[in-house]
Amino acid sequence: SDLDLTVNASASAMAGSSDHATFAKRKKPVLHLFSGLHSDYHKPTDDLERFEAEGAARVVALTLDLLARMTAVPQ
Repeated sequence: SDLDLTVNASASAMAGSSDHATFAKRKKPVLHLFSGLHSDYHKPTDDLERFEAEGAARVVALTLDLLARMTAVPQ
């Protein structure tokens, strides 16, 4: 996927209002793929013009690769 990744395992990374937060609060493993903030993030002005299709495709490719690797690990 050629993405620059940052791992953040701090307590503040597990908080928030994204979907992963409920699982993290219950001590379940989470992986929150996040491309970063912008000035309109989670505001009514955050519209289609902000969507980055190429970046989203790269995140999907990374996700599919991670899933393939995880399912290939012997149980």
